[in-house]
Amino acid sequence: MTTKTTTRWRASAETCARAHEGGLALLHVPTGRVFVCNSTGARVWQGISNGLTSDEVSEEIRREYGLSAELAGRDTRSFVTELERRGLITQAAG
Repeated sequence: MTTKTTTRWRASAETCARAHEGGLALLHVPTGRVFVCNSTGARVWQGISNGLTSDEVSEEIRREYGLSAELAGRDTRSFVTELERRGLITQAAG
């Protein structure tokens, strides 16, 4: 049984995002580190930027790419966890 998450995320104020052909580049300003994402990572970022939860993003990706709910959810949660760990996103207030 999978637990639904209701956490909403937002881009950290310390992060700049720029789309590029095939994906997205994220700059963590304080460290100067750049993270490059593929098109799926860019879709996750877009969902987060639109105020969606991880579950809502994974459902969009599941439908778009024809993936199983389990695979889409696991990969989305893993990517979101990594974004948070690297300081690129934070939990949205309220």
